[in-house]
Amino acid sequence: MLLEPENSFDLYNQIANEINIQSVIADIRSKQSLENEILSFQPDIIFHLAAQPLVKKSYENPIETFEVIQLEQLMS
Repeated sequence: MLLEPENSFDLYNQIANEINIQSVIADIRSKQSLENEILSFQPDIIFHLAAQPLVKKSYENPIETFEVIQLEQLMS
């Protein structure tokens, strides 16, 4: 699961057609979306790699950043 890339220059957009991977555009904080994807895919292992990619954004939106970090701690 990942958030919608912000622009066409994002790494995701640059390599999306070159790799064999299935991506789901969604907010990991959405319990229903996360649960649906886990039940649909039925993974053996889940790695939580969500993070605020830019420090500046973490200062601009500290609550969102905290929610993502808190979710990581719950999954650990």
